[in-house]
Amino acid sequence: MDAPGVTVFKQDGSHQFYCRWTPEEDQLLCKAVQEYGLKWSKVARHINGRTPVQCSTRWLGALNPNVHKGRWSQQEDQILRAAVEAQLNAGVSATSLPWSKIARGILNRTGIQCQARWTEALDPSVRKGRWDNEEDQLLMAAVARFGTCWIRVASQIPSRTQRQCRTRWNQIRQNKKSAATAAATQSRRSFQFIDTPLPEDPKTPTLTTPPLHFTPSSIPTAEKPRASVFGVNSFFYPPESFLRFDPDLPSLVLNDECLFDLISPPFPL
Repeated sequence: MDAPGVTVFKQDGSHQFYCRWTPEEDQLLCKAVQEYGLKWSKVARHINGRTPVQCSTRWLGALNPNVHKGRWSQQEDQILRAAVEAQLNAGVSATSLPWSKIARGILNRTGIQCQARWTEALDPSVRKGRWDNEEDQLLMAAVARFGTCWIRVASQIPSRTQRQCRTRWNQIRQNKKSAATAAATQSRRSFQFIDTPLPEDPKTPTLTTPPLHFTPSSIPTAEKPRASVFGVNSFFYPPESFLRFDPDLPSLVLNDECLFDLISPPFPL
């Protein structure tokens, strides 16, 4: 069903392009219908660039005040099922049902509404529920081939409708986008280092602590002093390049250019 302001094809000679119905066009359409009734060829002549089919669809789907656009009742569904079954029993193909004729038996409903209601809700051959991996693969292959032409995409996936294909494709895209955003955020957090000292608060007294010195004999051969990166809650052992001997004191201290801060080692000093 065509909603107000919906995007449709507009005709310019042999060239077609997408264009929304404007309020001015809607007014022209209403006046033309009042003058000519449902003679769509005459109506379309008063709306530049619109075809008879577009005028009919726009009027019946959006502007006709006599068309019911709300929920379908159980009685309407029963009438629609009976009408479709009667056509199928008469030998009419499921792909060529006369929806305009079917709609005549349902008060204030159009052929487009009947077709949409049957296809999306009542057709027993349409599969409901979650999509499996095989269907997702078929969907992605169909979109890669046909783009977002959902009528062609749906033709490649048995028991799924155009609306189902469009909805599932949007879900897949959103899931991929969310996963990429989460991965990027986690990556930035993992590699966030603070390489500049924080400014000192003049109100807070500065505590000076003498540097830690470890004698070589006090460090086990299988274990090095642990260190932590400023701002990161993880600990690891510093490489040999960050350690040196102090010539004035026979002990092992951190290199002056090292960005690591020693914490209390797990062995006695």
